[in-house]
Amino acid sequence: LEELLSEVESGSFIEEFISSFTTNQTSFFREATQFEDFHNRFLRENFPFSNKLNVLCAGCSSGEEAYTIAICYLYAKNIMRLPGTYSLKITAVDIDIERLKTAKDGVYDAQNADRFPLWVKEGVYFERFEQKGKKYIKIKDDVKNLISFEKHNLSSIKSNFKTGFFTFVKKFVNFAF
Repeated sequence: LEELLSEVESGSFIEEFISSFTTNQTSFFREATQFEDFHNRFLRENFPFSNKLNVLCAGCSSGEEAYTIAICYLYAKNIMRLPGTYSLKITAVDIDIERLKTAKDGVYDAQNADRFPLWVKEGVYFERFEQKGKKYIKIKDDVKNLISFEKHNLSSIKSNFKTGFFTFVKKFVNFAF
């Protein structure tokens, strides 16, 4: 045990240590009313004043909430018939590199699609596939291309994020401009 502790203190197993102590709680449309408000009210009220929206998804884990934001944006952009000059950039950050790999791949168990609202259509935002007898969904590139997944430790970031983000933090939404 002492040998293991010594290795951890010297920096070995740092990724394993971080992964074992992070929450990793996430899901698509986790707080449905917040996402409904985002695409039904927030986007409608703010896009007439700005055609560019930057989003920081802090503690993004495996990416489901970042993808949910992107899906809501694409849906709202379509129903509001916004021109191509309107854009969204999501910076999704987490400390766990294994969870970020899952986020970047955008492949999830097919049961995740059960949480999707009826307006989230297969073929538009995701595709279904089967591999080795297991069913999956894969997020489409149009959605994935809106998001940059990055490794950051939020407790050590020295304000390298610009102001003007719409900040989405698990279980809390803060509209900040």
